[in-house]
Amino acid sequence: MHQHLLRAACLALTAAAPAAAQIVPIGPFTGDNSESFETQAAAGQSGFQPCMVGRIFQNTADMCTPGANGIHITGGWSYGCQIAPRTGNWLHGSSSGSGTELTFDSPVAQFGGYFGNNTPSAGTVTVSFYDASNNLIGSPQFPFPNDCQWYWQGWQILGGAARIVVANSNNGGAYVMMEDLEASLGAGVGIGTNFCSPANANSSGQPAVISATGSTLASDADLTLFADQLPPNQFGYFLCSKVTGFVPNVGGGQGNFCLAVPFGRFVAGLQSTGAGGTLQYVVDMNNMPNHQPPQVLAGDTWYFQAWFRDVNPGNTSNLTDGLEIQFL
Repeated sequence: MHQHLLRAACLALTAAAPAAAQIVPIGPFTGDNSESFETQAAAGQSGFQPCMVGRIFQNTADMCTPGANGIHITGGWSYGCQIAPRTGNWLHGSSSGSGTELTFDSPVAQFGGYFGNNTPSAGTVTVSFYDASNNLIGSPQFPFPNDCQWYWQGWQILGGAARIVVANSNNGGAYVMMEDLEASLGAGVGIGTNFCSPANANSSGQPAVISATGSTLASDADLTLFADQLPPNQFGYFLCSKVTGFVPNVGGGQGNFCLAVPFGRFVAGLQSTGAGGTLQYVVDMNNMPNHQPPQVLAGDTWYFQAWFRDVNPGNTSNLTDGLEIQFL
């Protein structure tokens, strides 16, 4: 009875809790479509244009600098320093405009690439994601060192992005060099229902959130878990159970444990949260740890959470909220 009362209290908090993050940083991936600007150069793209001649991503998207002739393909660019193509013979660099805009024929679930800065000034890049109704989904930022080196930036977009605007904090939004872009098509719709929310705040100053993409059809065996708003450069992993519970400040840490025995740890997915404070794990749905049978079956309800190290004095660990997924 006590466990059921705690479970009900946890669910009651969910309605007032913030939604799981819609934009989750991810590492390098190979998408459905790739873009290195080699074909546009071969097709005669030259000078400074308002939009990329021949489109991009295998004719599935446009790249423009609205109101300016800022699209430029070059074999190298010298300004504050000399930047060369990361691969191949060509790179793209915006020369004017308030930002570089990418519009997709179909929403993309993942977007990323390599970005470089050849200007005399370091800055910050803001990447704004918009859905098919032109509503802003989120605007993550990343530092932009002016060293003419290439740095990967990538994101999982829950709900899918139909338009993306990349803008430099300096030069009015221009001078963002891009190479080896990747995009994965699809709506990127999140699955599952968050509970036991919000989690207790961690040293990032925010409560950690868990989310997932994939399919609720057990036969598809398609599930990827994400944890966001974690402290940077710590380590953590995901947990699973078919039972919920509630143990506050578990193990002397700051987090609330919202699962119950038997529960399993995806220790093979132990990883660093990185500079962005995130975790990502592709679940093998035929090998759920510490469960018999180990498979996710139609009709099952599974619960997930992520544990991570923290750096608050006296509280060396924390957890996300929970995620409930009902499989068909």
